[in-house]
Amino acid sequence: LNLSEDEVNDLSFEAETIVHGTPSGIDNTIATYGKLLLYNKEAKPRTKSIQLSKPLPLVIGLSGQEGLTLKMVRRVRDGWEKNPNLYNTIFQEINEITMQALDALAQYDLERIGYLMNLNHGLLNALQVSTLTLEEMIDIARENGALGAKLTGGGGGGAMIALCPENRDKIAKSLEAAGYQTIITDILN
Repeated sequence: LNLSEDEVNDLSFEAETIVHGTPSGIDNTIATYGKLLLYNKEAKPRTKSIQLSKPLPLVIGLSGQEGLTLKMVRRVRDGWEKNPNLYNTIFQEINEITMQALDALAQYDLERIGYLMNLNHGLLNALQVSTLTLEEMIDIARENGALGAKLTGGGGGGAMIALCPENRDKIAKSLEAAGYQTIITDILN
């Protein structure tokens, strides 16, 4: 179709709006540009490339449960409408964790990145987007040596990611023994 990446991104966002109602724009942006980005949703979303000095060693765990982003977005919005002050505090904490993680990524401080992933997941759980299945997967990953683990995507099912500089095979096998599929991968620019 001879579309630019920006045009593909805009069209993808429109499609996400049809499916999810009020998407953040991050999924279509990351998928379109295919690189690590810091994403800030504003009237005109801003992105900043993230450069890594070495690959991030991850295990991705697939829950086998479909996570419906639209449902999770509505759940968070409903919670926010009932208690905007509390939810705004959680959103601010998630933003602070993200900014600290950006610094930790720049320094390739895996211990700190893992710690921040764990904190972030706790806040996502507080927003009620985690599930018992995701909690089990995250616990398995942490118990078997992951430095950090958290749900990824909109929650409600789907997947989790675990930072695993060591024991990736052990973590993957433990997740598989519990009935989950896994992907062992390295993320680099």
